[in-house]
Amino acid sequence: MIGIIGAMASEVNGLKAQMKELDIQKIGTTNFYHGILFGKEVVVAKSGIGKVNASMCTQNMIHAYKPSLIINTGCAAGVGDGIRVGDIVLASKAVQHDLDYGPLPDARGYLDGIDRVYIDADKENTETIAAIAESIGVHTRIGVVATGDQFLCDTVKKEDIKTVFHADAVEMEGGSIAHTACANEVPFVILRSISDNGDEAASVSYEEFEKEVNKINIEILKKYLEGLK
Repeated sequence: MIGIIGAMASEVNGLKAQMKELDIQKIGTTNFYHGILFGKEVVVAKSGIGKVNASMCTQNMIHAYKPSLIINTGCAAGVGDGIRVGDIVLASKAVQHDLDYGPLPDARGYLDGIDRVYIDADKENTETIAAIAESIGVHTRIGVVATGDQFLCDTVKKEDIKTVFHADAVEMEGGSIAHTACANEVPFVILRSISDNGDEAASVSYEEFEKEVNKINIEILKKYLEGLK
């Protein structure tokens, strides 16, 4: 079974609408939609925005449904060189850019408990999804996805995250989904359509492009699920 998590209704409603044999289970504050999507068994959930919501959703999904892979789908700010609105960024690895231990010797982003800064995404499935995105004409990059509990709309902060973490995209859930999946030894993929560039114009760009770029994610996931054996 594949688990699919999006933060907002706009990131999962298009998937839920196409599910068959649907069963809904509420755990905590989250509804989990279990059924058949594009011929494959899946569970889909809207986590809510932010790292804690995403982590709780991921842990509950793993405990209740035991997915073999978790895919985080949604939008992100593109911060890497040459990345444009409408592109796709898939995580080679995830990092939490807002973790900072101040005077302590650990590096920024260091994840206590799993003892690393970067968490590797599942290479095979990431490359498969990247190839699908490219095949439908979407410029795609596999790179670092950085997560923090703030909407990025500041050029100075954007350049800091890009420089320190070599980030290609910045968003608010993927790193915590990765953290929780890693702690439970569940492979994950982070699929993000670029809705803005994380600068002072980000809020305008996001509102304009958010619905359109999520349609791209659905098309990619459809082809991915249909291609699974």
